[in-house]
Amino acid sequence: MVEVRLYVGHLEVWYGQKKVEALPRLRGRNQHRVNYRHVIDWLVRKPGAFADYRYQADLFPSSLFRVAYDRLKSHYAGGADKQYLKILELAAKESEALVEAAIGRLCDLDQTLSFERWRRWCSAARSWRRLPPCGWTRWIWRLTTVAGWERPRRRAGYGGGP
Repeated sequence: MVEVRLYVGHLEVWYGQKKVEALPRLRGRNQHRVNYRHVIDWLVRKPGAFADYRYQADLFPSSLFRVAYDRLKSHYAGGADKQYLKILELAAKESEALVEAAIGRLCDLDQTLSFERWRRWCSAARSWRRLPPCGWTRWIWRLTTVAGWERPRRRAGYGGGP
């Protein structure tokens, strides 16, 4: 049996004896909150619906995701929606933090954005979690070389790398 418990600032969804979800309570009229994880499978199957989706603004978990979408639109006029939805699906299924880090890294490198680059970056970063600890610069060097980007240049006062 599904039970919804209402509180002053939030509501909780319980299934049996287990709390499944906790959501902030929205006050006033015409309030909405869409969790992209709940609709991403549907949107990936029908990517054309994303452009006219009423709650499209809720499908950007952070401002970096919005920046990524805008950059995709500038590079892939017709296929930006499909590319972004694949990236959002990767965030939902793998790790939102990892995908957000990839967005930041790709934007810092000023590289052409694509789902393939995000997927490579995220799979490389996931495998590094199992590597023995190393210095930050060595980790960045591994990240950039495994994912196919050029090695960062040394700057004055920069700690090096291999």
